Amino acid sequence: MYVIKSKNFLNYNNMNKYIYIIIIVIIIYIYYSRRNYYINNFNNYEDNRMDKYHLDKRNSVIRRITYKEKYDLDENDDIKIHSIVFFHNHSNGDSHVSRLLVKQIVESVKDVTYYYTAPNTLESSCRDLGILDKNVNVIKIPDNLSFDNDLYNNNNLTFFTDNDGYLYINVWFGNSGLKYEPTIFSCWVCLTKVRKFYNHLINLINDTYNFKIAPIILDDPYIQFNYDYYDCYFLSKYIDSVRNKYKKIILYYNISVRTLLNLNNIDHDLILSNMYNNDPNALYITFIKSKVQHGNVISVEDIYNIYNKEIPNGIGIQTGYLSLFCDKVITTASGAFPLMLNDKNKNIKNKILLINDKKEQNFFNDLNHDNPNENLSCLAKYNWFIQTYIYNNDDDELSKNIITFINN
Repeated sequence: MYVIKSKNFLNYNNMNKYIYIIIIVIIIYIYYSRRNYYINNFNNYEDNRMDKYHLDKRNSVIRRITYKEKYDLDENDDIKIHSIVFFHNHSNGDSHVSRLLVKQIVESVKDVTYYYTAPNTLESSCRDLGILDKNVNVIKIPDNLSFDNDLYNNNNLTFFTDNDGYLYINVWFGNSGLKYEPTIFSCWVCLTKVRKFYNHLINLINDTYNFKIAPIILDDPYIQFNYDYYDCYFLSKYIDSVRNKYKKIILYYNISVRTLLNLNNIDHDLILSNMYNNDPNALYITFIKSKVQHGNVISVEDIYNIYNKEIPNGIGIQTGYLSLFCDKVITTASGAFPLMLNDKNKNIKNKILLINDKKEQNFFNDLNHDNPNENLSCLAKYNWFIQTYIYNNDDDELSKNIITFINN
């Protein structure tokens, strides 16, 4: 039996030696325990990540997704593409703008089935381009990819294929501000940079899949709807029936918006009452029902009811068609605005007033739009004369400018 003598153990030098040894042992223990912890967690992370999807980076904007549990895909393996899925996770306006790209691809790539997935969009906006209603929001983006941070915060994925022959194309035009000339914000009004970005994307898709998709023409920012597909001709029939009864027909977009949220502070009922008091002989058509109770204030829904029409989930396209037959249009900067940019609204001055938010002027290419009588210069070159007003949370001031616009 070994006994440590107290006087030797308590010796100063011996005590220091034991303390050093204990400290070293503790450090080694901590190091190896943490090392094993990180290794185990990293392996679990890698297993989970690889079970979810495997990313093979092709270049700065293309990643190809394969499923580990289904197959191992070599980079040079050929995939027979039988379906193309356009997708994004944003709102109605994003779907409308995407028509620029969708049209080019549908017209150029034949013998495939087309789908459109946009869970936050109320209506099908590509019916006239050849995408059937039954093919809208029926294809789920693989592995919930459309909702994770990888896709919509970092925007790593622009298009990809799976092993089942589906080509997925992210058509969100916001990528133009993140991927293509990222230092310049994309003007959502004239879409100049958006069209350039879509053409850049078309070139990448052509190079990857040997397609021959024609580029978007840059001379005119919007494609026209074929209204034969959207059951809206009764709206112009209604306008014809009341044209002689009213001095003016005014369309007012009293809707909430999802992007420029400050515009939701506008008291639309107050604005509408002020407009009516200014000119009680005009007809005021609102996008949605208003609390203002006057015989010559009617909503688009009311017109649907007059003709016993079923009201679709979204009426942006139909209201855009209705704008062609109104004398004045007042709209907030929302996804519904581009739908009135039809050739029939060209070359007409003092017809459309666009209300924008002061905090979000960078949605325009040209930032100097404080004068309500100034035309939006980035569209004027295409002979669309859009007047603008910057909303400063002053409804009385907004009313005065709207009334001035109406009276001109």
